[in-house]
Amino acid sequence: MKDSAMKKNIILFVIIFLSLFTVIVNAQSIWFLNPTNGEILTGTGSQTTVYMQLNFNYNLSGDPNLYDHYIKLFRSPYSTQQSGQGGGITFDYDLPIGTYTWRLELWECYVGQGCTKEAEQTVTFYVKHKISVSNNFGGGNVKIDGATVGSGSQAYKFTGNNLLVGAIDQNYAGYDRLWNQSGYYNSNWTKRLWGESYQPINGGTPRDFNYSVVSSDNGADIQGQLRKRLTNITFQNNFVAVGNGGVIKVNSVQYNSPKSGVQVVEQNPVTGTAVTQTINGIQYSIDHWSDASTSSSRTFYPPSDNLIYTAYYKGKPLSYTVMNTHFNDVPGQNVIIYWNDHPNTNVTQYQIWRKVKHNGVTGPPTLIATINRGTTTYTDYDYEITNGYTDDLLRYDVRPYYSTESVYADPYWLSIFGELVPKTSDSTSTSENIPEEFSLSCYPNPFNPSTNIRVTMPSDGLLQAAIYNVLGEEILTLKNEFVTKGNYNIIWDGKDEGSNQVNSGIYIVMVKTEDKIISQKIVLLK
Repeated sequence: MKDSAMKKNIILFVIIFLSLFTVIVNAQSIWFLNPTNGEILTGTGSQTTVYMQLNFNYNLSGDPNLYDHYIKLFRSPYSTQQSGQGGGITFDYDLPIGTYTWRLELWECYVGQGCTKEAEQTVTFYVKHKISVSNNFGGGNVKIDGATVGSGSQAYKFTGNNLLVGAIDQNYAGYDRLWNQSGYYNSNWTKRLWGESYQPINGGTPRDFNYSVVSSDNGADIQGQLRKRLTNITFQNNFVAVGNGGVIKVNSVQYNSPKSGVQVVEQNPVTGTAVTQTINGIQYSIDHWSDASTSSSRTFYPPSDNLIYTAYYKGKPLSYTVMNTHFNDVPGQNVIIYWNDHPNTNVTQYQIWRKVKHNGVTGPPTLIATINRGTTTYTDYDYEITNGYTDDLLRYDVRPYYSTESVYADPYWLSIFGELVPKTSDSTSTSENIPEEFSLSCYPNPFNPSTNIRVTMPSDGLLQAAIYNVLGEEILTLKNEFVTKGNYNIIWDGKDEGSNQVNSGIYIVMVKTEDKIISQKIVLLK
């Protein structure tokens, strides 16, 4: 009884095993390796397509009556293909962006039974644009659909989808990077299609921009054009042989020159103004900027940091306001002009100019003398002072010369009433009524820094004039030449033959003709 039951169990086990074995042997199947169900395909086949290589596998029946098989591919929207027919199955595709549902079928052919479908698989997959979002400075962060990600990160979109991109103000590589909407060199979004260059996106000026994906966007890069905040722009003056000091205005605010550390967004305006100013008696005005502009105010649009914009000046010496030019005021005396030495030691000479208004008509300006620095008075022996406008209105200008820039001051005329002293035909300042005697006078005396030595020659002859100290040593020869009769004015500025300033004290002026000698003591004060 027990043996019979055991035999039945063994027979049942064998039947079950054989049944399972038959299923396994005849379990035909087919499946996709690429693409797989639900897969998103991206890549850079072209601006409008993504490259895909089809791949699949299958298992055939182990039935000995199987003599053939074939594969059918249903590949909407393309035509159905079958292995072994025509060109067979295509494996390489450039797929436009979209959603695809494809089906593989395995058909087997048996002896005496024909061909039947034994297995199939259907997959749905998605072909999307691969679009990167970046900053124009090659790093930092951006926003993609509201999430902060690294520059160059990618989004995958269908044509017609929205892509929300966002720019982030940030510091990168030592500079603040800003979304600039100042009206100058504004930030905007640009797009570079695969294989092309960046172009502005129409309407792409908002910091957070909702971009609508188009059919040619595969492989595109959407790039935010942020602007650098420049932090070390410098404005400065340049005065010939003086340096870069003084004052300068930047965006209407006055600073000491040089003004460094000026901040401005790249290629945005910053305005420098060259200020007319006076330094040590020299008035400086703009000549040109470093870009050759001659306007006093100049607006620059710096493209990079650490730039220096320089205002180059030209200088002219001031005259009356720093020299206190004035006249003596005694009627009947020759006109004497007094002034203080210019405060700038590079003013080395003074021109004496005169204009005369006679009978209501003003004559041309006439240069009547050029005097070296250190002399601060001049006597015009051609004119004497009067009480009022009885004869002539005289105008004088003591015009300083600034040797550093080889320039004279602008004219500044001072007026006094006077009359002409009659002249001889001699070219020197003389009187028609020349005294019969040889004479000498010195004015002022005492003096500092110069005195006028007036000599009257009653006849033509040799005139010698020299300065001696109290020991009888000759200090300086003033004149040694043949002259015609007349009045002569010689200026001594207190210097010796070597142009060295002599000490204060008593000196002797000695003048000689061929038969006469006259001397006079003068006192130099310090």
